[in-house]
Amino acid sequence: MTANLTPSALTPSRSDHVPADALVVFGISALTAPAYGWLLSHLSGGGKLTLGVFQNASWAGMAGIVLAIGLACFLRETGRASRPTVPLVLAAKAPS
Repeated sequence: MTANLTPSALTPSRSDHVPADALVVFGISALTAPAYGWLLSHLSGGGKLTLGVFQNASWAGMAGIVLAIGLACFLRETGRASRPTVPLVLAAKAPS
């Protein structure tokens, strides 16, 4: 089997584009997963991860959800900036 090396095959297509928001999601996940793992390890004292350890760490997940909702109010895509600003024009009634 031979590879297709035509110029159209070598140029990146639109499907190769990774949106910036996907990079943010993966970046945040890459940072928070080890932090949550450290929290679980710290709460368990290096021992077994039991149901009680996860219940004690649940505040971190809830705080993250609250933080995400709060930040969503300020993002351009979901917050106040996402709504178009329409100037208020008051039309004066023409005299009859």
